[in-house]
Amino acid sequence: MAKFIMRQMAEGMGRGSERLYPQLQGTGVVTLGDMAESIARGSAFTPGDVKGLVAALADEIARGVALGKTVQLEGIGSFRAALVLRKDAEEELPDSATHRNASSVRIGDVHFRCAKRLVAQADLIAHLERVMPRKSPCAKVPPLAQRLALARQFLAENPWMSVGDYAALTHQPHTTAARELRAQLDAPDAFLDTRGSGSHKVYVLKEM
Repeated sequence: MAKFIMRQMAEGMGRGSERLYPQLQGTGVVTLGDMAESIARGSAFTPGDVKGLVAALADEIARGVALGKTVQLEGIGSFRAALVLRKDAEEELPDSATHRNASSVRIGDVHFRCAKRLVAQADLIAHLERVMPRKSPCAKVPPLAQRLALARQFLAENPWMSVGDYAALTHQPHTTAARELRAQLDAPDAFLDTRGSGSHKVYVLKEM
Protein backbone atom coordinates (compact mmCIF):
# COMPACT_ATOMS: atom_id res chain seq x y z
CA MET A 1 0.00 0.00 0.00
CA ALA A 2 1.44 3.34 -1.07
CA LYS A 3 0.92 6.26 1.28
CA PHE A 4 0.45 9.89 0.29
CA ILE A 5 0.00 13.25 1.96
CA MET A 6 -1.64 16.46 0.80
CA ARG A 7 1.12 19.07 0.72
CA GLN A 8 0.60 22.80 0.58
CA MET A 9 2.48 24.56 -2.18
CA ALA A 10 2.53 28.27 -2.99
CA GLU A 11 1.22 29.41 -6.37
CA GLY A 12 1.19 32.60 -8.36
CA MET A 13 4.81 33.71 -7.88
CA GLY A 14 4.42 34.82 -4.29
CA ARG A 15 0.90 36.20 -4.54
CA GLY A 16 -0.06 34.21 -1.50
CA SER A 17 -2.54 31.78 -3.07
CA GLU A 18 -1.96 28.18 -2.03
CA ARG A 19 -3.34 24.76 -2.93
CA LEU A 20 -2.99 21.25 -1.62
CA TYR A 21 -1.41 18.66 -3.89
CA PRO A 22 -1.12 14.90 -3.34
CA GLN A 23 2.44 13.66 -2.92
CA LEU A 24 3.63 10.08 -2.47
CA GLN A 25 5.62 9.24 0.63
CA GLY A 26 8.89 7.55 -0.34
CA THR A 27 9.17 3.96 0.90
CA GLY A 28 12.62 3.06 -0.38
CA VAL A 29 14.21 2.05 -3.67
CA VAL A 30 13.64 -0.97 -5.92
CA THR A 31 17.04 -1.96 -7.29
CA LEU A 32 17.90 -3.83 -10.48
CA GLY A 33 18.79 -6.80 -8.29
CA ASP A 34 15.31 -6.75 -6.72
CA MET A 35 13.63 -6.65 -10.13
CA ALA A 36 15.91 -9.35 -11.53
CA GLU A 37 14.97 -11.70 -8.68
CA SER A 38 11.27 -10.95 -9.15
CA ILE A 39 11.37 -11.51 -12.94
CA ALA A 40 13.41 -14.70 -12.53
CA ARG A 41 10.80 -16.19 -10.20
CA GLY A 42 8.14 -15.88 -12.89
CA SER A 43 10.20 -16.85 -15.94
CA ALA A 44 12.88 -19.16 -17.27
CA PHE A 45 15.51 -16.42 -16.96
CA THR A 46 18.07 -16.33 -14.17
CA PRO A 47 18.71 -13.07 -12.26
CA GLY A 48 22.03 -12.88 -14.12
CA ASP A 49 20.24 -13.17 -17.47
CA VAL A 50 17.96 -10.29 -16.56
CA LYS A 51 20.82 -8.07 -15.36
CA GLY A 52 22.80 -8.81 -18.52
CA LEU A 53 19.85 -7.97 -20.73
CA VAL A 54 19.20 -4.69 -18.91
CA ALA A 55 22.90 -3.75 -19.17
CA ALA A 56 22.81 -4.44 -22.92
CA LEU A 57 19.60 -2.42 -23.24
CA ALA A 58 21.19 0.53 -21.40
CA ASP A 59 24.15 0.42 -23.81
CA GLU A 60 21.79 0.48 -26.79
CA ILE A 61 19.84 3.42 -25.35
CA ALA A 62 23.11 5.32 -24.83
CA ARG A 63 24.19 4.54 -28.40
CA GLY A 64 20.86 5.71 -29.82
CA VAL A 65 20.67 9.02 -27.95
CA ALA A 66 24.36 9.68 -28.74
CA LEU A 67 23.38 9.62 -32.43
CA GLY A 68 20.72 12.26 -31.80
CA LYS A 69 17.85 9.79 -31.98
CA THR A 70 14.82 9.52 -29.73
CA VAL A 71 14.89 5.97 -28.36
CA GLN A 72 11.39 4.60 -27.87
CA LEU A 73 10.64 1.57 -25.75
CA GLU A 74 7.01 0.62 -26.28
CA GLY A 75 5.13 0.48 -23.00
CA ILE A 76 7.96 2.16 -21.08
CA GLY A 77 8.76 5.54 -22.62
CA SER A 78 11.23 7.48 -24.73
CA PHE A 79 14.75 8.79 -24.16
CA ARG A 80 16.43 11.82 -25.75
CA ALA A 81 19.79 13.44 -25.04
CA ALA A 82 20.11 16.99 -23.72
CA LEU A 83 23.24 19.05 -24.44
CA VAL A 84 25.03 21.40 -22.04
CA LEU A 85 28.18 23.51 -22.20
CA ARG A 86 31.22 22.10 -20.45
CA LYS A 87 32.01 23.75 -17.12
CA ASP A 88 35.11 25.50 -18.46
CA ALA A 89 33.32 26.87 -21.55
CA GLU A 90 32.04 30.44 -21.55
CA GLU A 91 28.39 31.00 -22.36
CA GLU A 92 27.73 32.04 -25.95
CA LEU A 93 25.59 35.15 -26.41
CA PRO A 94 23.41 35.82 -29.49
CA ASP A 95 25.57 38.75 -30.63
CA SER A 96 28.90 37.23 -29.57
CA ALA A 97 31.75 37.07 -32.06
CA THR A 98 32.96 33.87 -30.39
CA HIS A 99 31.09 30.67 -31.19
CA ARG A 100 31.25 27.48 -29.19
CA ASN A 101 32.57 24.46 -31.09
CA ALA A 102 31.86 20.77 -30.54
CA SER A 103 34.61 20.44 -27.93
CA SER A 104 32.73 22.91 -25.69
CA VAL A 105 29.53 20.86 -25.67
CA ARG A 106 28.66 17.53 -24.11
CA ILE A 107 25.62 15.40 -23.34
CA GLY A 108 24.69 16.52 -19.84
CA ASP A 109 21.47 14.61 -19.33
CA VAL A 110 19.05 12.17 -20.94
CA HIS A 111 15.42 13.19 -20.75
CA PHE A 112 12.88 10.44 -20.19
CA ARG A 113 9.21 10.71 -21.10
CA CYS A 114 7.08 8.02 -19.57
CA ALA A 115 4.66 6.08 -21.79
CA LYS A 116 0.96 6.55 -21.06
CA ARG A 117 0.57 2.79 -20.89
CA LEU A 118 3.09 2.57 -18.03
CA VAL A 119 1.31 5.36 -16.13
CA ALA A 120 -2.04 3.61 -16.63
CA GLN A 121 -0.61 0.27 -15.48
CA ALA A 122 0.90 1.82 -12.35
CA ASP A 123 -2.41 3.53 -11.58
CA LEU A 124 -4.25 0.23 -12.01
CA ILE A 125 -1.91 -1.58 -9.61
CA ALA A 126 -1.68 1.17 -7.00
CA HIS A 127 -3.59 1.05 -3.72
CA LEU A 128 -3.31 4.46 -2.09
CA GLU A 129 -3.81 5.46 1.51
CA ARG A 130 -3.82 9.02 2.77
CA VAL A 131 -1.76 9.77 5.87
CA MET A 132 -1.40 12.98 7.79
CA PRO A 133 1.98 14.73 7.56
CA ARG A 134 4.01 14.80 10.72
CA LYS A 135 4.13 18.34 12.02
CA SER A 136 6.63 19.81 14.41
CA PRO A 137 5.45 23.37 15.10
CA CYS A 138 8.20 24.00 17.62
CA ALA A 139 10.93 22.20 15.73
CA LYS A 140 14.15 24.17 15.36
CA VAL A 141 16.04 24.48 12.09
CA PRO A 142 19.14 22.24 12.43
CA PRO A 143 22.63 23.54 11.50
CA LEU A 144 23.61 23.51 7.81
CA ALA A 145 25.85 20.43 8.12
CA GLN A 146 23.00 18.50 9.71
CA ARG A 147 20.54 19.73 7.07
CA LEU A 148 22.80 18.47 4.30
CA ALA A 149 23.27 15.15 6.12
CA LEU A 150 19.48 14.79 6.19
CA ALA A 151 19.38 15.43 2.44
CA ARG A 152 22.04 12.76 1.84
CA GLN A 153 20.15 10.25 3.96
CA PHE A 154 16.87 11.03 2.18
CA LEU A 155 18.47 10.52 -1.25
CA ALA A 156 20.06 7.27 -0.10
CA GLU A 157 16.53 5.97 0.47
CA ASN A 158 14.72 7.73 -2.39
CA PRO A 159 15.60 8.24 -6.09
CA TRP A 160 15.00 12.00 -5.95
CA MET A 161 14.14 14.85 -3.57
CA SER A 162 11.87 17.82 -4.20
CA VAL A 163 12.28 21.26 -2.62
CA GLY A 164 9.17 20.45 -0.58
CA ASP A 165 10.83 17.30 0.75
CA TYR A 166 13.91 19.28 1.81
CA ALA A 167 11.79 22.01 3.39
CA ALA A 168 9.94 19.40 5.46
CA LEU A 169 13.17 17.65 6.46
CA THR A 170 14.87 20.83 7.64
CA HIS A 171 11.83 22.72 9.00
CA GLN A 172 12.43 25.65 6.66
CA PRO A 173 10.10 27.72 4.46
CA HIS A 174 9.84 26.50 0.86
CA THR A 175 11.61 29.58 -0.56
CA THR A 176 14.51 29.31 1.91
CA ALA A 177 14.92 25.60 1.19
CA ALA A 178 14.96 26.23 -2.59
CA ARG A 179 17.62 28.94 -2.24
CA GLU A 180 19.77 26.71 -0.05
CA LEU A 181 19.60 23.78 -2.49
CA ARG A 182 20.55 26.01 -5.44
CA ALA A 183 23.55 27.30 -3.51
CA GLN A 184 24.71 23.75 -2.77
CA LEU A 185 24.94 22.95 -6.49
CA ASP A 186 27.99 25.24 -6.79
CA ALA A 187 29.63 24.29 -3.48
CA PRO A 188 33.19 22.85 -3.70
CA ASP A 189 32.02 19.60 -2.08
CA ALA A 190 28.69 19.51 -3.93
CA PHE A 191 26.92 16.17 -3.81
CA LEU A 192 23.67 17.30 -5.45
CA ASP A 193 22.60 17.43 -9.07
CA THR A 194 19.27 18.31 -10.70
CA ARG A 195 16.86 16.62 -13.07
CA GLY A 196 14.01 18.30 -14.91
CA SER A 197 13.25 22.01 -14.94
CA GLY A 198 10.79 24.57 -13.60
CA SER A 199 8.10 23.08 -11.36
CA HIS A 200 9.34 19.59 -12.31
CA LYS A 201 12.91 20.14 -11.09
CA VAL A 202 14.09 17.61 -8.51
CA TYR A 203 17.42 16.95 -6.80
CA VAL A 204 19.41 13.73 -7.07
CA LEU A 205 22.77 12.49 -5.83
CA LYS A 206 25.60 13.66 -8.07
CA GLU A 207 27.38 10.92 -9.99
CA MET A 208 30.99 10.81 -8.84
